[in-house]
Amino acid sequence: MNKEQIIQYLMGLIFLVVSVSSLINYIGFRHAISESKTIEYSILEKRINKGGRGESFDLIIKFQNREQTISITSKEFDMIENGEYPELYFSKYTNSIFSKWSITRSLRLTILFFILSIFAVLPWSKLNIKKNS
Repeated sequence: MNKEQIIQYLMGLIFLVVSVSSLINYIGFRHAISESKTIEYSILEKRINKGGRGESFDLIIKFQNREQTISITSKEFDMIENGEYPELYFSKYTNSIFSKWSITRSLRLTILFFILSIFAVLPWSKLNIKKNS
């Protein structure tokens, strides 16, 4: 194995680890929703972060005497402006508070990084076989 192949396999492994980590979060979040009810919280601050490809929305909340920042969608941000608060849940497994957007994001990250792990290893493996032939 040469240096390039080691780097390619290492990148594939890193992508696979991120994918599995996101999958564990996804399963934990889904399990927490099925087990528990929504939590009661107070909103301390809401933020719009601009940069990159667009905007992201953060919500800083207080729950059981601790502050936490949660990513929310623009739809949830608009709901808060109208006086409706998004449903938030508490996960015992990750010891964190999350919204339904966190579940969707975890699933998307799982799929994306799994595909990246495959593409990090397969194309070069086929090219190396052709070079060696």
